[in-house]
Amino acid sequence: GASKEAAKVTEDAKWKSLQRRRRLLFGGDDARPFESVGPRDQFRAPLEDPNNLVLQRLGNCSDLQLKFETIQREGDEGFLRDHVLEHLPFDPRLPPTQPILRRLFHLAQAQLLALPRRKLLTCYEALALYALVTRGSAEEFLELVFCLFDVDGDDQVGLLDLEA
Repeated sequence: GASKEAAKVTEDAKWKSLQRRRRLLFGGDDARPFESVGPRDQFRAPLEDPNNLVLQRLGNCSDLQLKFETIQREGDEGFLRDHVLEHLPFDPRLPPTQPILRRLFHLAQAQLLALPRRKLLTCYEALALYALVTRGSAEEFLELVFCLFDVDGDDQVGLLDLEA
């Protein structure tokens, strides 16, 4: 009955939240060509599509990709743990506090993957997050702040989000 409907609304809201984050990070909610590259191969695969928002924001990011590869932990199969964010020179507008880094790490997990989603970042997600924070517009930065406060991922900022 009502609880099933509430669960459906929650899933719909979470999907909307994911789409919002994908538009912010990757420039659209549809799959990007680079997303077809497996997590293990993203460290060395070139970002060449001129329509790729990450490439537009960062330009050539092969050095950053290789840096990510060196800080990847053994056994993580191409995924990156939260310590990757500590290695990035973020914009001074963003305070480098642990709670903010944890939220950024969580909200950047937005890549569509063919394999099961791990609670870690892909190289592409880390690049997209870095590109957004350092080269995004003021409007995109405000959207990022909204996403930071949407703790429960329901695409709304409510009292529970603010108390979290």
